Amino acid sequence: GIEDDVSTIANDTVNETTKAFFTSHGTKGASQPRIRLFKEYNTPEKHRKNKKSESSTEDDETAPETPPGMIRVPGRQSSTKNLAQEQEQQGQERPKESAKAAKVSRSKRVYIVAGALAVILFASIIALGVALAGMRDSDESSSPSYTMEDGDTDLFDIWPDLDAPMDESPTTESPAGSPSQGPADQGESTPTNKPPDTPSGGEDTGAAYEELLSLLLGRGIVSPDIENDPDTPQYQSLVWLSRDPNYDDYTEDRIVQRYALAVLAHSTGAAEQLSSRERKRRGLLDGWLEYSDECTWYTSSSSDVCDESGRYVTIDIQDWNLGGSLPPELALLSDSLRNLVLNGNRLRSFIPPELGSLSLLETLRLSQNRFDGRIATHLGLLNNLEILDLGFNQLTGTIATEVAGLQSLVVLNLNNNELRGTIPPEISNLGDTLVHLALNDNSLTGDIPNEITDLNNLQTLTLGNNDFDGDMPRNICRLRELEVLSLDCEAQGCQCCTECAEESTTEVTSEP
Repeated sequence: GIEDDVSTIANDTVNETTKAFFTSHGTKGASQPRIRLFKEYNTPEKHRKNKKSESSTEDDETAPETPPGMIRVPGRQSSTKNLAQEQEQQGQERPKESAKAAKVSRSKRVYIVAGALAVILFASIIALGVALAGMRDSDESSSPSYTMEDGDTDLFDIWPDLDAPMDESPTTESPAGSPSQGPADQGESTPTNKPPDTPSGGEDTGAAYEELLSLLLGRGIVSPDIENDPDTPQYQSLVWLSRDPNYDDYTEDRIVQRYALAVLAHSTGAAEQLSSRERKRRGLLDGWLEYSDECTWYTSSSSDVCDESGRYVTIDIQDWNLGGSLPPELALLSDSLRNLVLNGNRLRSFIPPELGSLSLLETLRLSQNRFDGRIATHLGLLNNLEILDLGFNQLTGTIATEVAGLQSLVVLNLNNNELRGTIPPEISNLGDTLVHLALNDNSLTGDIPNEITDLNNLQTLTLGNNDFDGDMPRNICRLRELEVLSLDCEAQGCQCCTECAEESTTEVTSEP
């Protein structure tokens, strides 16, 4: 009504007044209008509406327009509200930024912890590898070695346990070709090296023991007082064989053969006790003195050790640190044994003269042991012997003329011993067969006999590092087959030597 009309008139009056002001006062020099800054003003209409509506952050839609040419300046209320909105927005963004920073910090900590764990794991793997390598080195250092000294206690481990507790009952025999487990493999109990005075195992074992003892006594193989000393290899072998579950199936010759092999095992220390676990840990072959076919026992030979009848023809155990001494019971194999090869061990004492009873023997190789004493003259009875290799021992005395008379001999190696005396002239008896003769590194004296020039098939002759007198026989250079001739060049004045002893690099071989 009336108030609206008054408001309209007032607005028109203001506008007209403003227009007249700028028109009347406008000059050429001041053509720019004067701009008046003023706040929004309330009209009666807006005043009424403000009372009816609530406060808002936005401008009222009913506010009158700003007069032309005027610049609108926000009021205090609007500025305060915008500031509050900005502060509220900033307050909302701060927690988000703090949460984001905390998340990044947690991620860093996770990466650091994971890296530390990875380093620890890697270090643990390296430490474990070093420990395992040390254990392997320790195992290797405990294995048998050829260079062991006299005081070492390592044993010839490839041979099975014999001296297990005597109250154990033996296992049954495995088929030929696959050795069964020995009595010591049935448990891990602590073994004893001394068998009981009388064997145990029931009536069958006792009966077998008495029968076996009677057989050996009847053949003169054992003495009546064998039971007086239970520590002897002979008694231990007697007890072992009497407990064989297949004893009743053996012929007498088979029993004697197994007894002789058992005595060899005990005499050389091969039957000393090792638990089955220790044997497996060292990777040892199944071996001797198991209740199985003796033809399947361990051998270094690639050939069969028995003939078609099951008789032993070859004993071949090389480089296993076998100790002790050779027993005379080897002569019990005289009807079959052709090869006795035990080089590269630690055998001691003298070479038993009973070996002369092995009339079928063709190869006797005992080099690289610790035999001492004289060379048994009984070896001269081995008419079929082709290889006699006794080098690298501690043999003393002279070269027996009986040995030089072995007319089938192809190889004679007596080098690196402590032999004295002269070369027997009977060496000429080997003229048709001898191919290798090694007598170097001894203490031989006298002249080199002319008979040595009768060895027409000689290919290798080593005589250096001895105390010979005089010169080498001149006819030695006429031997057509001679390939290696080693002497003390200055002492013997050899004109056709292939090498001098002090410079010798020739390895003496025991093979023809």
